[in-house]
This record gives sequence, structure tokens and C-alpha cells, in this order.
Amino acid sequence: MPKKPDKYGLKFWLCVDVDSYYVFNAFPYLGRQPTEKRQTQIGARVVLELLKPLYGSSRNVTMDNVFTTVPLAKELQAKSLSLIGTLRKNKPEIPIEFQSSKNREVGSSLFGFQDGLTIVSFVPKYNKAVLLLSSKHHDSQVDNQTGKPIIILDYNKTKGAVDTIDQLCHKYTVKRSTKRWPLCIFFGMIDIAAINAMIIWKTKNPQWNQNIKHKRRLFLEELGMALVSHQLDFRSKNSKFLNTDIQNALAILKYAGRDVLGTPAVAIGEVHQQECAQILKLAFD
Repeated sequence: MPKKPDKYGLKFWLCVDVDSYYVFNAFPYLGRQPTEKRQTQIGARVVLELLKPLYGSSRNVTMDNVFTTVPLAKELQAKSLSLIGTLRKNKPEIPIEFQSSKNREVGSSLFGFQDGLTIVSFVPKYNKAVLLLSSKHHDSQVDNQTGKPIIILDYNKTKGAVDTIDQLCHKYTVKRSTKRWPLCIFFGMIDIAAINAMIIWKTKNPQWNQNIKHKRRLFLEELGMALVSHQLDFRSKNSKFLNTDIQNALAILKYAGRDVLGTPAVAIGEVHQQECAQILKLAFD
């Protein structure tokens, strides 16, 4: 996949909240099915499918030039949704005057208005024009300090949520090397579910670890132990059927409030990272 940190993999379309980074909707890219004809307007169909639960909510959607088209903006308008997105210059609905930048001054903006839609062509540097389409803005307002159109400033503020989710999934992930593609999808689902879980938790508990920088790592540790604690407790109570290594692992984790082998149990904080991984592996073998 060009311009992405992962050059190959399973592709998913995401709809992400720009303020909280909550993943609202997602589905995999399946490509053309054997019974289908040549696919057209893939971007528009993806956007409409992702936004179905948001129809009539008066929200704004920010997207890049893979998806942005005038027909899509009009269709979203009919569903009470606005759009801000970059445009490719090869779109047939774009006037020639907006595409050319050779004879235009650097920092200049050109606006066009039609049927509740606004198109702007901005020249950030010589011989380059940036095109954006918006159904949210209806004037030619330009920021006095930067000289950029307000449409571009709003686009820059609200873009990048999907890339942020990708970064979060790479920083803390449950993914492991595997040749089974269903397992890859499952790992990705767990990563996204953990991100959404933390967002909900922070919304309900805004004071939780407020002054700590590594809040996400702490949350994932607590979440992981909460998910496995029932199984660990069950196994510790039936430890006489387990081999010695597993009993030792459960003893180090201090489950069921007792030392399984009668030796002093060690708190997790006193064990090195590699040893912790081995202990948890033994506890679940």
C-alpha cells in the first residue's frame, strides 16, 4: 500500500471520530467478487456504507481525494451530512481555471460556488495548486495570519484520525507472526476494541490516572489481567492437575491469594519483562 507504513496486508475501511479517535465503523476491503462486474465509484460506495448509522445526524465528514467527488457531496447533503475533502485534478466537474497554477500568484485562492457546494484552489508554492471541496463552507473566507482559506484550515484540523488509529495499533498490539489471515483480522479487531474500550473508560472516568503519561499502557495491563483473571483463578484452584512449571507460574502471579508450591510468591513488578511473558505463557499452556 503506497504512502503507508505497512506495504502489504489486509485492508480495512475505517470511520473514526476526530476528537476522541473512537472507531465508529469499519469493514474489510473485499475487492471485486467473482459474480460482480467491473467496480466503479468504489470510494463513494465505501463512504456511504460507513456512514449509514450517521445519516440525518448533521455531522461533517473529512476525507482525502480517494473518496471526494461532487456527486458524493450532493448525496451526503441529502442525508444531512457535510463533507470536506481534497480533490484530484482529473475530476471532470472541476473547471480548467481551478486546475492550472502556472500563471497564479503563490498564496492566492480561487473559489467556486454551486448548489450549496464550495470548491477552492489554493497555490501553496509555485506551479502547484491544492483543490478542496466542501459542503460545509459557503463563503470565500481566508485566514488573515496564514493567508490560507478557512476550508483548508478546517481540513487540516480534522484529517488524520485514521492514521492516528494506525499508529496506536502499531505502538501496542497483540499481533503475532502467523500465516493464517483470519487470525490477523482477529488480532486487528482486538487492537481496535482495546482502543475503543479505553476511550469509553476515559469518558466515564476522566480523573483516572490524569497526570500519568503512559495511561494507555496501564489501561491495557489492567484490561488484559481483567480478561484472564477468571481463567487464572480457576486453574489455580485446580492446580493439583497441573505440571510443576504451570503451578510455579500461577504462584508467581499470586493467584487465589496463596502460594501453590509453598515458596514465597514474587510480585509481577519484581519480575523481568521476559520472565513475565514466560510466566503468562506457562499459565495458559
